[in-house]
Amino acid sequence: MKTPFALLGIRTAADRVTGIEYLPTTGRAQAPTGALAERVVRQLECWLADPQFRFTLPLAPAGTPFRQRVRHELSAIPVGESRTYGELARLLHTAPR
Repeated sequence: MKTPFALLGIRTAADRVTGIEYLPTTGRAQAPTGALAERVVRQLECWLADPQFRFTLPLAPAGTPFRQRVRHELSAIPVGESRTYGELARLLHTAPR
């Protein structure tokens, strides 16, 4: 999927989104293959038009329990706000690395 900031690749397995990754800018966007990938593209387009948009996609994120906790805390940051590594570390009861 081509966006104003990157070319994105969408990975799915069965009925879950397993990843969205940045692709080399020299590549070409390909049409989504499958209903779920099409849904991901539509929701990304909605988010690009309105940063307040809330995704409703079935996810299958990989990663350690710690990475999952980090993703959870990151997803709780309201649109237009930011957190430092230190603030995030305090929320996770760890130290910034």
